[in-house]
Amino acid sequence: MPEAFAHVDAAWLHMEQPTNLMVISGFFELARRVELEQVREVAAARLARHDRFRQRVEGIDELAGPHWNLDPHFDLSRHVTELTIERDDDEGLRQTVDELISRPLDYAKPLWELTLIQRPKAGSVILTRIHHAVADGIALMRVLLSISDEHVDEGTPDVERDGRGRLRRLLDTGRHLVDDAAHEGLLLVRESRERARLIAEAGSFGRALAHVLLRPADPRTPFSGPLGVRKTTAWSRAFPLDRVKKLAHRHGATINDVLMSAVAGALGRYIEEHERPPRDLELGAMVPVNLRPLEQAHRLGNYFGLVMAPLPVGVEHPLDRLRATKRHMDQLKRSREPVLTFGILHGLGMLSRRLEAPFVRFFAAKCSAVMTNVPGPREELHIAGIPIRRLVFWVPQSGGLGLGISVMSYAGQVFVGVMTDASLVPDPERIVATFEEELEALEAVST
Repeated sequence: MPEAFAHVDAAWLHMEQPTNLMVISGFFELARRVELEQVREVAAARLARHDRFRQRVEGIDELAGPHWNLDPHFDLSRHVTELTIERDDDEGLRQTVDELISRPLDYAKPLWELTLIQRPKAGSVILTRIHHAVADGIALMRVLLSISDEHVDEGTPDVERDGRGRLRRLLDTGRHLVDDAAHEGLLLVRESRERARLIAEAGSFGRALAHVLLRPADPRTPFSGPLGVRKTTAWSRAFPLDRVKKLAHRHGATINDVLMSAVAGALGRYIEEHERPPRDLELGAMVPVNLRPLEQAHRLGNYFGLVMAPLPVGVEHPLDRLRATKRHMDQLKRSREPVLTFGILHGLGMLSRRLEAPFVRFFAAKCSAVMTNVPGPREELHIAGIPIRRLVFWVPQSGGLGLGISVMSYAGQVFVGVMTDASLVPDPERIVATFEEELEALEAVST
């Protein structure tokens, strides 16, 4: 039987454009080679058993709206594929990733794919691509957990594991993902009573609506302009999470404040390399805010709002920039924007794609980037018994936005992924390099 779309999920489906695909992409780098059949076995047992991964989208432009329907021709081999590249280094991997993420998913089948990338001597890489209509960031972490093993010693083959123990681990880790989202500076409406209280505060919502509607459009920078279809990526080296925590604690800030401040510094320096920016320039970033209750951490779908966070890219000194970032984020924590924008997304999902588009463009013009911070698993995970060494992902950008910055913590490390429109910013690796330098500069002035 066809299954109707949730309105919020439909909103993200309608946002898809050839120049901005609504696909969450990421890769798992494994410690050694894994074979295609092993990955397909894992996908069959832990992904394909969920209806959503066997359902395709139908009726996108119909009056009744889109719906999910089981793909009568579902074939796992169409979703889990393999390719071999000639280089072991990150540049060779990046060229392959850029080519794959610039391609739209095939709407004739369920909207996800895993590509096993084999390198000559280095470990395998699994590139995952899942449409935003299927899952948001917290739900995406559940997908990661569902295809990973329990903890095993390196070299130990995959074995049968107790189902109840695995379910307990998924639920416990799902809870810590949501809980960490609150503690690391991502905003979170935790309890039903709290949500009801927010909804009752009409005056607060009026102020939040005014803030959203009256915010001026972002100024023109190298990050704005007409988009093309090709996207390009970069990612940082691993930063110890403890170092970032110590920085945050030293300045009475959150991890998210520290990371956003470093991002703002990197964007400011990139602008300076291309043009002379106005003094005290601020750019807007759309920041997802999780609204998912703890007991629903394991569910797929989208359950988050958005805030428009000012990035003080024109503040040069690292400590001054961190203070400005913290001040902005503290104000947003008291804002009702997340619940308001969730309601707006719900309403947009009731419209057709054609009617939704101008509203998306209106809101996107007020920002220059999408930035998200997803707390990943605290411990090292495995796929088919092989340790996952590195985990990076990229957030899609809606409307006419051409810059996305994604922060992922995993096994005590922090990774930053940057995706840009190649016609606007052909060198996202420059943003990554200056982000690393800004974190180090903040450490240097904090000692």
